[in-house]
Amino acid sequence: MSEFTPGPWIITGQPRQARIIGPNGEAVGACRAKYRDAASYATRDANARLIAAAPDIYAALSSIATADPSKWEADVRDQFREWAQNVARAALSKASHD
Repeated sequence: MSEFTPGPWIITGQPRQARIIGPNGEAVGACRAKYRDAASYATRDANARLIAAAPDIYAALSSIATADPSKWEADVRDQFREWAQNVARAALSKASHD
């Protein structure tokens, strides 16, 4: 499997296109608005946020997926569950907000 561009990824916007840029200024992706209207721009921006959040989502899921709480005490499992939920919420928040 090829390595993806590490994060953080940021969004830069032009009128019809939002570009997703990696940490060294390299283009990672772009999202275009289909029409020049508010709904198209909102969809473009939502798609760009989701793409830009990909490294954070990957890191969160990787951390959660590789943990093995089956051998932990109940209170540690509860702490892990809370931590995992917080990590997942933070990654999802980055994908869904400016």
